[in-house]
Amino acid sequence: MGENLRRHGTDQQSRTPGARDWRATDFATGDLDEWDRHGEIPFETPPDPDAPEARAEDRRRGGRDGRSARRSRSDRGDPDRDADRDPDWNRDGDQRGRRSARQWNGWDDADLDGDWDGGWETGSWDTAWAADDEPLEPYPPRGRERRRRRDQPPAREERNLVGDLRNALDDDALAESLNTLAQLGAVTRPLSRVSRMRLLMQRRPAAAAILAFFLLGFMLTCCAPLIPLARLGYDTVDLARRVSHLQQMAAGGTAQLINGSKLSEAQADVTAIEGDLYEINGAVAVAGAPLGAVSPAARNYQLLVRIGYDLTGAARESLQVAQSLLTPLEGGALSADSSTPGITPADIQQARVLLADADARTLDAVAVYHQLDQSALPAQLQPGTKYGKWLAMLPLAQKVFGEMKNLLDAAPALLGVGQPAYFLTIAMDRTELRPGGGFQGNYGILELDGGKQSKATPFGLKDTYLLDAQYAAKFGDPATAICPHQVTEPPNSAWWWPVRCVRQYGWGLRDSNLSPDFPTNARTAIQIAQGAGGVPNGAPIQGVVAFTPVLIEDILDATGPLPMPEYNTTVTAKNLETDIHKFQLATPTAAGQERKQFTHDLASLLLARLKSMHGSGLKTIFSIAEKAIQSKDLQVYLSDPRAELILQQLGLASAVNTGGGDGFFVVDTNDGGNKANLFVTEKQTDLVTLLPNGAAYHRLAISVTYDKQGSIFNPGSTFNSYSDIQRTYLPGDAAITGWSGFAPDIFGPDDCQGNQMTYATIITDCSQAHGIFGVTTSSDTPGRAMVMGPLLVLCGSLPQGDWNAYQAKPESDECNSNPQPHTETIFLSWYTPHAYTVDASGHGVYSEVVEKQPGDEPTLAVYVTRGSSISGPQQITDLSTFNGLTAKAQKVFSGPLATNTTVSYSF
Repeated sequence: MGENLRRHGTDQQSRTPGARDWRATDFATGDLDEWDRHGEIPFETPPDPDAPEARAEDRRRGGRDGRSARRSRSDRGDPDRDADRDPDWNRDGDQRGRRSARQWNGWDDADLDGDWDGGWETGSWDTAWAADDEPLEPYPPRGRERRRRRDQPPAREERNLVGDLRNALDDDALAESLNTLAQLGAVTRPLSRVSRMRLLMQRRPAAAAILAFFLLGFMLTCCAPLIPLARLGYDTVDLARRVSHLQQMAAGGTAQLINGSKLSEAQADVTAIEGDLYEINGAVAVAGAPLGAVSPAARNYQLLVRIGYDLTGAARESLQVAQSLLTPLEGGALSADSSTPGITPADIQQARVLLADADARTLDAVAVYHQLDQSALPAQLQPGTKYGKWLAMLPLAQKVFGEMKNLLDAAPALLGVGQPAYFLTIAMDRTELRPGGGFQGNYGILELDGGKQSKATPFGLKDTYLLDAQYAAKFGDPATAICPHQVTEPPNSAWWWPVRCVRQYGWGLRDSNLSPDFPTNARTAIQIAQGAGGVPNGAPIQGVVAFTPVLIEDILDATGPLPMPEYNTTVTAKNLETDIHKFQLATPTAAGQERKQFTHDLASLLLARLKSMHGSGLKTIFSIAEKAIQSKDLQVYLSDPRAELILQQLGLASAVNTGGGDGFFVVDTNDGGNKANLFVTEKQTDLVTLLPNGAAYHRLAISVTYDKQGSIFNPGSTFNSYSDIQRTYLPGDAAITGWSGFAPDIFGPDDCQGNQMTYATIITDCSQAHGIFGVTTSSDTPGRAMVMGPLLVLCGSLPQGDWNAYQAKPESDECNSNPQPHTETIFLSWYTPHAYTVDASGHGVYSEVVEKQPGDEPTLAVYVTRGSSISGPQQITDLSTFNGLTAKAQKVFSGPLATNTTVSYSF
């Protein structure tokens, strides 16, 4: 348009305009200024609409050209009615230039749209006259009548004719705008950009507004998709920063979030991300709507942003749930002296409301997920990628929220909201190893009120033997000829347990963790504790917490040594177990003092230290607890089935794996009545042969080394060897093909008078029903095959395996005077069908899960070889043959078995 305005109409034929027939192209450069100087116009001009006679005529006719009161919308839309009202009206649009500026407020007038270009010629128009430097009054405020140039006194009277012409032009708002555009594009009087803008803003403010409107319209029309992207870019940068911060917090584990300050930080980040995604969602919905109709990828981006917005909102409300439950617990569950009331029923109700809303948001995200075109997803979200796997898990969110609701429903009973909750806490001694982690010599009852330790009943550890005596007195079997004491018996699943006829106690809480499955052990412990009356008012026990000394050692490493001057010692992570054994078993008990007083005092000091820790100090403790759960040095069981199911699904229940797949689980039980595990190490080596039919053939070597370096704290006993009942759990469909290395039946108890039988392990009641004779493959765990047999590792001068020369007393004496290291290796062989699959190209992945026993940390090595048949003997009996086979195989794992470990091999 600007170019057309600057072109001179040299191609027009000369013409003489009349009063109603002049055109803009009739004016040459400088004509108006020349006429203005001489006060002459060489053609007729239209009457001045502001002359008195014109105004009178206008009033008589009811208003002319729209200068009277504004017409109705129906009137404006009827050109014929306009013609009737104004005889000057021409349907060809010749009189359009005489309409007032006020009429141009309605841009959608139908009578204007009909012939927009009728009164304007698109030829050349020299606009040098428009560069007039005559000062004008600034644009008046809204509501005031605009002062026109004709209202200003002219410099000379003879300029009125030109002024009238200019007034006629100025009456038209569009003409004003185009006049200004012409000034900006003038070729006869060039202006700088700054000057043009100043001229535009100062001399034609109305035109400037219209020009800005045109430019904005152009941008909205042509660049609409780019406008949201400006904000989108900012939101994306902010979102990335917030997500990065959350990732850094999450990298520190659960401990980073289980405190009020971290939850507040996460809440602020998630809220900001939700706001960013809200704007991005709106921008993408508007800008991407046209593209989404034709592009699956563009539609996917729209849907993904909506999913992100939904999930962020759900995360925000989930964090509010955590805050509403954790904020009252600031100071820790063990902090009984806190001034806060803990969790209240109102907190639980608020959490339920928030969780329900979060669930609704997640359901919307899942519904949107099902609308995605999987084939058009971005590369980083394609199936099989890291984030693609996460996205594919979205449909499981509904199930997760259902489980969270169940957990929240169970929370009042678990946390003591409304009435106290009681938890059985057990300290295990891993130096006398048991399947569940160790000998359970100390226990305590933790009472929670509103999620915090009860002020009325402080927590403390007690001697398990006292509880077992009460239990035996209530539920013990009457004395018999085989056992002259009233004792309790273990469940039938532990038929092999040798320690039965023990005066006053029998079987009890201390030996109740004989299963490799912690939930099974916990239920047994609850039954004993409640049966013996160990819970106030006979209340139910809501759960069990068991821990090994490893957890306490890690806490001492983090918090520092504990001085105990009354015992003339300072307890550290290195001497913890030794000091406990020394003061419990090797130091005479003072008058009026319990044998385990040292353990009780140590526990009280440690709890007092934990109670004093807040904020960042507790972060370390949370990290230690998280690690201990993974290593099974801290085990938790919840009596509520809904809550326990969640622990199992998260892999935190310390339960035996009974699902499909290959793997094994070695479980040791020290039945020698000593602390020999102080000096026992174990190595498990699995040689796997992958057969063409998809099966895996295993040859497993379990090497146990006993290197006695000090006291094993067995006062009153002459047995110093390491006696172990070893069970190895295999897949449920495994076919056991052989074993070797177990101890033979060499024990003939001295107190079994007239009994000529020999046993493979120690026994206390001389019963054939309770004795172990060789190896058994009758599994005690549903869903798993099992091999169980006795293991005896010597510590004297007698060579390991020379069972014919074994004598108990010489062996024990030499263990005390000159102990020697010995190693006994057990070999097992089994066949697992359907252990792996191969794709069409001949590639596949084999994996097995090796489970860890609580209280023990053996080393693990896994070798894999492939062959059409088994190389070497199927059943191994010596290490040299076994080592020769592993030398030809590929080692795929080697290291400590610190937690349940999945070992994989790809080919």
